[in-house]
Amino acid sequence: MGPSTPIAPRYWALRRVQEDTEERQFLREMMLEKKQVDALRKEQEDKRRFEDQVRIETARHAEATKAELMALLGKQFLTCKEEARREDIRTPAAYTPRQRDDRWEEDVDKEVEDLADEIRRLSALRDRKRRGKTPMPEGGRFRQPAFGTPTGNNRDRGESSHQDEECSKTKKAAGSGRDGLLQFILDQRKELSSMKPEELKRICSKEGVHYCTKLPTVERIITARVKCAYEGFVFVPATSAPTSPEEDLQGSRLAQFSRYKLWYNLMESLKRRSEIPIGRRYHTLRLKYEKAHQLCVL
Repeated sequence: MGPSTPIAPRYWALRRVQEDTEERQFLREMMLEKKQVDALRKEQEDKRRFEDQVRIETARHAEATKAELMALLGKQFLTCKEEARREDIRTPAAYTPRQRDDRWEEDVDKEVEDLADEIRRLSALRDRKRRGKTPMPEGGRFRQPAFGTPTGNNRDRGESSHQDEECSKTKKAAGSGRDGLLQFILDQRKELSSMKPEELKRICSKEGVHYCTKLPTVERIITARVKCAYEGFVFVPATSAPTSPEEDLQGSRLAQFSRYKLWYNLMESLKRRSEIPIGRRYHTLRLKYEKAHQLCVL
């Protein structure tokens, strides 16, 4: 083995660094720019895709919310409409206290005018009856004629029991004069007050009276029956000579008493329904009613 020469280790040798040329630098810059452009394009596409998805979800949610809202509003509208209809049935009209007071006074004035007209007609009828009363001749009693029989047998035949069948019961007055009229009204009020609303509705439909509540309906039925009971007598005006001052005074007292009686009954019914408070007007009306009653008793 020959003499060995010293050999330096390989790791001792320095690595040569390759120098970048201008071409490689240009290619590296182009690749970097392309990566940036691709990343920016991808970011914009992701952003546009996200915005489109948000827009679609928002539109779908708005449609669903609109449908739910319309269904809820429709249900609430039907509920409110049904409640309003029931409230209108229970209370025909809602008025302020001032409007309710004015409306009540107008209704009372109309009722008083109607009653005053009836009282004047009844007073004229009573006066005409008093002036027209003459004694009947003897033997002049009316008898039902018997057709097909000899004339001599008509005197012995009694009056027919079917003579008054065609007359309606509502057109027959309970009595003549002031006491008979008041007694007829009291009897009708007692009879109608004890009836049920279903019976009153049947009577209203039969006699053509508007039904609202029990007490006003009873008064309307009584008014209609009074007009029907005194039909044929009420509308006949007095054509004979004027009566004495005492009879005129009594008729005016009767009219005043009836007018205050109507007002007093209306005030009592409204007070029972708590529609008006008990105030000075009610006590004043009560005093006038008592005074008119005393004048009629005289």
